[in-house]
Amino acid sequence: MYRFITLPCPAGVPEDHWDELVGEAENVERKWGEIAHRAGWGVLDLYGCPPHPLERIYGQSGLVHSIVTLVTPVRLIALDALAATLQPFRGPPMKHRRPPRAGAVLLWDAYSTDAGP
Repeated sequence: MYRFITLPCPAGVPEDHWDELVGEAENVERKWGEIAHRAGWGVLDLYGCPPHPLERIYGQSGLVHSIVTLVTPVRLIALDALAATLQPFRGPPMKHRRPPRAGAVLLWDAYSTDAGP
């Protein structure tokens, strides 16, 4: 995780998106990391995403990437072995099920300057 938060913003990624991604990763680690670990969430479940940018959609990415890419701002309010509960500022809570791991890579590898945005 330290590697991710110290990476510079990759070319082609808007700086505000990058800052939000890094900030959310730090927030999840600080507030939910231990709970997620005890619930069986792995590093790819939290910080994973498909390697290709066009495949990085909600439901196919890890929790952090999914939170940041949602159109409606949300906050994480609960997490158990099956899903994370996200509360939009308006509307009912929504569930983020643990994503498929096949082909997933860690955010810091997907967004590294060598891999591209």
